Amino acid sequence: MTTPAEHPDQRHHEVRVPEVGLRTTTVLTVGVLAWAVVLAVLLLVPGLPGPGDGWWVWVPVAGMALGTLAHLGLRAR
Repeated sequence: MTTPAEHPDQRHHEVRVPEVGLRTTTVLTVGVLAWAVVLAVLLLVPGLPGPGDGWWVWVPVAGMALGTLAHLGLRAR
C-alpha cells in the first residue's frame, strides 16, 4: 500500500501568492468610515430604528470599535 506522498502520479507545484496592491490599513480605514456613515444615517433619519430596534445603533458602534482596534494593532506591528 502506498501513502499519498509516495503516489507516482502526484506532482508537486510551487504555490505563488499574487501581490495585492491594497494595504490592509486602507481597507480598515474605509470600513470604519463606512460604519460611521451607517451610524450617522441611523441617528439622523427619524424613526429608522423602530420600537425595539435600539440594538441597530450598537452594530455600527461595534464595527467602528473593532475596526479601530484592528487598525491600532496593525500600526503597532
